[in-house]
Amino acid sequence: PRFEVWTSPLALAIGAYFSGKKSGRKKAREKVALLATKLHITNMDQEAVRKALADPKATDLEDGMQYYAALHARCVHIITYDRKDFGFSKLPVQAPEDFLLEHLLAG
Repeated sequence: PRFEVWTSPLALAIGAYFSGKKSGRKKAREKVALLATKLHITNMDQEAVRKALADPKATDLEDGMQYYAALHARCVHIITYDRKDFGFSKLPVQAPEDFLLEHLLAG
């Protein structure tokens, strides 16, 4: 593959929460279980939490935890609709559409 897609346990849990509100918990778990078979999943351990807490530029704790989990997994981009909260990132941060245009459609 041209690239690997990673997510975190926290992102899966958040997705399950919102999916459960719309589809019910059982269906949400089924959706997340399927998604988990298609994606790589980072570790989100005490190191990611501690680094996020220690980083004064990571003002949104959740995003800081996502970022440090991504670094630990050796991710090379952050893909998110919430780009404004990743101003501290040393990795490129792109909206999904921008990433796809740049990396898939360009060639």
